[in-house]
Amino acid sequence: MRIPLKFVAGQLILNSVVTSPAYRIGFKKIIFVIDTGSSRSFFSEGEAFKFSLPINSLPKLENMRMGGSPYELFKTKGFTFHFKIEDNKTYSLKLDYFAVSKTTRKTGKAQTESQNFPSIIGTDFFVQNNMALHFNPNNESDNYIEIIQK
Repeated sequence: MRIPLKFVAGQLILNSVVTSPAYRIGFKKIIFVIDTGSSRSFFSEGEAFKFSLPINSLPKLENMRMGGSPYELFKTKGFTFHFKIEDNKTYSLKLDYFAVSKTTRKTGKAQTESQNFPSIIGTDFFVQNNMALHFNPNNESDNYIEIIQK
């Protein structure tokens, strides 16, 4: 099975819809940037705000740096990700938790940047969910995530 990706302005984009009964989120669209340089996947602080996730009451996972700035990752409760696959079918992936990022800097500029940072799919997503990334910048139809059957 394949989940198609878009290659826009030099970035690989993954469209998804997420649901989470724990946070009363029903079918919200989210756009992820695929970042093979990131070992962690997470919702951005801006996306967490849109979803009304209680970041300050979530358990802390770890500290990390993005673009030279310090961030903290927090652990959410479960989410289900829904992806369009071939033949206009839907593939759903249920995760026990997902991460959300939050800047540790307190300046107004840092807060604004963090709110506008994209949500990221990192290499952990592919490893943990038995998936492979296929990327060909010269052929749009050749950009996809392959779901490897066990």
